[in-house]
Amino acid sequence: MGEFIPKNLVKDWAWDIFLELFVNGEEGGIVYVKHLMLTCNTTPTSAMRLIDRIEDAGLIERSTDYLDQRRVIIKLSDRGREAMIAILRDASAWADRDIAADAPRPFTPRPG
Repeated sequence: MGEFIPKNLVKDWAWDIFLELFVNGEEGGIVYVKHLMLTCNTTPTSAMRLIDRIEDAGLIERSTDYLDQRRVIIKLSDRGREAMIAILRDASAWADRDIAADAPRPFTPRPG
């Protein structure tokens, strides 16, 4: 994962942010900063610090909600979306290999 997302940004609740933004983005949803703070299940200050670091890494973008200027919308940047797709593709390939390795093998009785 470190090849796609800087290792200092890969924490349990950072991963929650990436997944939330990816899923919502793919479904055409909108994610507000406040929602991400709740997703993190941490203090607002810690969540904002992490959001700032992710933005500094170029993986997310902020914009103001044109309907309510007080709200800030967060979405994955193109780079962030590409990173998530690559990570999920790698995870899927790894899972496929792992499942194939654990597949039952046909029973062959020993002679005699």
